Amino acid sequence: MPTYLGWTVVTLPTDPPAPASIDLSVVNIVSGNTSPFTGQMQTYDWNASYMRAAVVMPPLPYATAQTWVAFLRSLKGIACVFQFSAAFRAAYPNDVGDRYWRLIDNAAKWSISPDRYYRLQFDVREAL
Repeated sequence: MPTYLGWTVVTLPTDPPAPASIDLSVVNIVSGNTSPFTGQMQTYDWNASYMRAAVVMPPLPYATAQTWVAFLRSLKGIACVFQFSAAFRAAYPNDVGDRYWRLIDNAAKWSISPDRYYRLQFDVREAL
């Protein structure tokens, strides 16, 4: 299996080729300390940041959803990484680029609607 910085790379399913939506944010590595005596704040800027994303997939029928559920399970929480599809990366080069991503925590969850369509949403962060 391919690796990235020692982490196993899991292949993203190809159907559908892109999420329904993706909300991106930048997390800056900055901390602060407020003096209890003067109220003055001191900040510590570590000149680093990483990307986070909330990925929402379109409603998926059972057969298609099973490949996505298997994908989420194969990530093993934060243990493995993935890349978005080449077409998606090409469409949004400044947003998702060639970055590798991992789940934010060890939970992978999905819901099933009464009409048997799967709703998948997962939160990821840039793998650094």
